[in-house]
Amino acid sequence: MTQIKTKLCPRCKIDKNVDDYYVHKKDGTLHIYCKKCQIAMTAKWQREHRDRHNLWCRNWNKTHKPQRSQRFKEKVLKGKIEVLTYYGNGKLSCVMCGFEDIRALSIDHINEDGASHRRQNHHGLGFVFYRWLQLHNYPSGYQTLCMNCQWIKRRIFNEVRKGADD
Repeated sequence: MTQIKTKLCPRCKIDKNVDDYYVHKKDGTLHIYCKKCQIAMTAKWQREHRDRHNLWCRNWNKTHKPQRSQRFKEKVLKGKIEVLTYYGNGKLSCVMCGFEDIRALSIDHINEDGASHRRQNHHGLGFVFYRWLQLHNYPSGYQTLCMNCQWIKRRIFNEVRKGADD
């Protein structure tokens, strides 16, 4: 028995690869419309039925709080790993000492201008900052450092905050 490799989308009338179709979770069959058409139709329906859609989303969010929380944590971790790996020169490690525990890795502004950069761009810390880096196509001027190397760098460049004891 041969498997189907293409399927005709009845909306756009294009014969597409089966990878261009969503798969039903219940029975593993392909959706009727291709992904592109399905997304367009869903977006149109959501615009036309905004109140109904918003009510459904609110109800779903209330009843699926643990799932949402877990998905968000996974999304945050995935983004953090991608950003730290990119700025770690392709490795999930500190560029100065090679430390690899993600719990102690963070992004360092190479030019020591992190505070002014945060004020100027209003993107905050953590997940929001990692997302900002991704959306801006990983701009230069950053590196992955462990917290020990961050503190050593602060000492070297005299970046100690006012009131901190030496």
